Amino acid sequence: MLYTIKNDVLTVSVSDFGAELQSVIDANGKERIWQGDPAFWGRRSPVLFPFCGRIYGGKATADGIPCDIPQHGFFRDRTAAARKIGEAEIVFTEVSDADTIKRYPYPFRMEVRYRLEGLTLSVEATVVNTGEKTMYYAYGAHPGFTLDAPTEQYSARFAKKQAIRQVDFTADACYPVGGSSPFPIKNGDTIPLSEAQFSVGSFFLCEMPDTVTLRKGDRALVTLSYPDFPYLGFWKVPDAKFLCIEPWCSLPAYEGETVEFSARPDFLRLAAGERKTHAYTITFY
Repeated sequence: MLYTIKNDVLTVSVSDFGAELQSVIDANGKERIWQGDPAFWGRRSPVLFPFCGRIYGGKATADGIPCDIPQHGFFRDRTAAARKIGEAEIVFTEVSDADTIKRYPYPFRMEVRYRLEGLTLSVEATVVNTGEKTMYYAYGAHPGFTLDAPTEQYSARFAKKQAIRQVDFTADACYPVGGSSPFPIKNGDTIPLSEAQFSVGSFFLCEMPDTVTLRKGDRALVTLSYPDFPYLGFWKVPDAKFLCIEPWCSLPAYEGETVEFSARPDFLRLAAGERKTHAYTITFY
């Protein structure tokens, strides 16, 4: 089911299936979110939990217990309960059950809150450990933004000048291999975008400012701010008219790794009864 929140400048639709953002329409009636053409990529802005990316060989354990977790986790494929708060705010809640415990042995509650303030959409994901032992997890965002011109007309400009680094991945960009390397940047703050960059899918940064703006020529289109996230990915399907800009808290499995949740230093940890909120904002121009 779709739910809508709005104000004078934006109308936002979110599905209870995966608490996934479906649409952002601006005051001019223009759609700003990729509309999920299955010929390229059928999703729009999935919520990634309790894992981000691929699991090498499909094998993972948590406290030694085998897990059955698909790419990007299972939250995106489950229906959440919705509670609308006024015209401009909505909260989706997902609670662990017998199915999730069989796949991932931690009881949890997760709330995803969408709130509009002017041209800014705030997204907050609060994870609560409802179990009796330490819980390990990953969380990430995966919003896709509509492009209406060749990729080469776009760039990503950071809010400040800084040398940035990228996560080293395998040649097919499926799995990190450990370590990082310098990433080329123009004028100290800009990444010119091109189709060639996405010939294998994506690239991920691990040292970068916490705010970036997608630009078309000299015009700012959308700004993401993600102070809670140490990784930032850029992904698109070649020749598709979208770009995903993805703040992640953790990385996929390393090449050759059977993931043990409790052993990954980049995974998040919650003690029994503890909660943590991960927030980012998207501002549309």
